[in-house]
Amino acid sequence: MLKRTYIIGLFIVLVVFLSGCNTIPENLRLGDEPGPELAAVVKDPALYQGQSVRWGGVIVKVENSAEQSLIELLGHDLNHYARPVIDSRISGRFFVVVDGFVDPLEFAQGRELTVVGTLQASETRKIGEFSYEYPRVNEIAHKLWPERKPIDEVDPFYYYDPFFHYYPWYPYPHWYHDHPPRIIK
Repeated sequence: MLKRTYIIGLFIVLVVFLSGCNTIPENLRLGDEPGPELAAVVKDPALYQGQSVRWGGVIVKVENSAEQSLIELLGHDLNHYARPVIDSRISGRFFVVVDGFVDPLEFAQGRELTVVGTLQASETRKIGEFSYEYPRVNEIAHKLWPERKPIDEVDPFYYYDPFFHYYPWYPYPHWYHDHPPRIIK
């Protein structure tokens, strides 16, 4: 009986603890559903006008005018933190309309951005010679993600020295200081 009570109590504590673990940043939460997908809106923008969305992607460019800024994004799928998954398929392009000034150096090309907002009327522009219809999102909240740092792998067999234990006076093998570790790219 005591064991059953202990297990039930542990289960309740675990459920309460996990219910408090929200993975999406507070300002990017959008009810239960993140809204329509970008690929569907690109096909028929008029059908989704006025709906709330949570989209993200990589910044292509920023255009500033007197009252607002227009950020062009290359849309990607979002992970469970609402961060764009760069290795995912490209869903399309869209514009984010932000009231006020957006610094193009902070919102630089290649940075990742997630935005929550409402869909406005789409805008047609050219990409090269091709006419493309951009969905426009009136920004309510956004998150500019920190830049990803590249991770270099070190060859694990480089440090292996079968005779290392014969050099008790060296903290490292003698060749370690002369030859830095190889980086695998």
